[in-house]
Amino acid sequence: MVNKKIVENDILDAFGFFCPIPLIKTKERIDRMKEGEILKVISDDEVILEDMTNWCKASGNEFIGYERRTDGLHLYVRKRGVSK
Repeated sequence: MVNKKIVENDILDAFGFFCPIPLIKTKERIDRMKEGEILKVISDDEVILEDMTNWCKASGNEFIGYERRTDGLHLYVRKRGVSK
């Protein structure tokens, strides 16, 4: 969960897509961002919580956390180094 307001640099709407599409789209978007920038991913796929944390660990990016909202899960990822 996120305890404070996070200001994202970009938003990816992955609502309606299921694994692995949200992760593929996240990687594509993160690759275009600058190091330190934050991407917010909106999804209705519950599996993305586990998938995103694992992808962040494997790729070297930082999973900041998530919020559960009425319009889905809002996940926050900070670009770190080179995305794999």
